[in-house]
Amino acid sequence: MDYYPNILLISGTAKNVGKTTLGCNILSYNANKDIIAVKISPHFHQMPSDRIYLKKEETYHISEENEISGKDSSRFFQTGARKVYYIQCRDDSLFNAFEEVLEWNDTNSLYLVESGGLANYIKPGLFIAVTNTQKPVKPYSNFLLADIIVDENIDFNKFARRVVAHDYKWVFDD
Repeated sequence: MDYYPNILLISGTAKNVGKTTLGCNILSYNANKDIIAVKISPHFHQMPSDRIYLKKEETYHISEENEISGKDSSRFFQTGARKVYYIQCRDDSLFNAFEEVLEWNDTNSLYLVESGGLANYIKPGLFIAVTNTQKPVKPYSNFLLADIIVDENIDFNKFARRVVAHDYKWVFDD
């Protein structure tokens, strides 16, 4: 498994546990770092008919978020990410789709990635999993691989201050 120190991976054990909120807080504290955000969905959603795809294969679709909407990927854009990619894919195509995004950008770029499955393919610089003990854990969740597991009830704003991009790698400042 290849190591990517420039990738911060955020996943969750269930829906609506604060993954995007945490990512936005981290982006805001690292606003001057020129970060690329990627939201990966393991299934296909109905998209607007005017959606422009950078790549549309049978098993994955990649688009760039560049307008304000209510979607999670748009929240990354609004918070200051330099670019925001939205990937919809089947599990067996997740890494191939993500590799496309890596190839389109500078190898030294910093990435903040929200994905439940990417940790099955790479070792990120920092992997944070958000959990909620009141919600059932997704059957495919790999949160035990995380460097840090946080409960959705923590103060995300305070926690995010400690997640720092430094010298093209992500670290948690103890």
